[in-house]
Amino acid sequence: MAVTCTTTIDEATGIPVLRVEGRLDAVAAADFSAALLPLAEDAAVKRIVLDCGELVFVASAGLRVFIIAVKAMKPRGAALCAAAASDDVASVFRMTGLQTLMIMKPTVGECLA
Repeated sequence: MAVTCTTTIDEATGIPVLRVEGRLDAVAAADFSAALLPLAEDAAVKRIVLDCGELVFVASAGLRVFIIAVKAMKPRGAALCAAAASDDVASVFRMTGLQTLMIMKPTVGECLA
């Protein structure tokens, strides 16, 4: 299964929520990048929530997209918050040090708060 990305805007906060489902491998990284990077580069966006609850695998190409997004957001004080990551996905984030670059929360609601 390839990755599916669906973007919504939380009505209460105005924060974009990008739901990421499936396998974020080298092939799917282009679709993930096309969904995430325009938000990350938008100066009006101060926080992006990634709903990772249905993300089952992240390859190095997918991790690269996360890093590019964080680097685009950091100069303006914006943040990327990954929510509901499975133990396997969270482990990859920890092993690669990505959890030090973005916020990780157990639920989307906590990222929106």
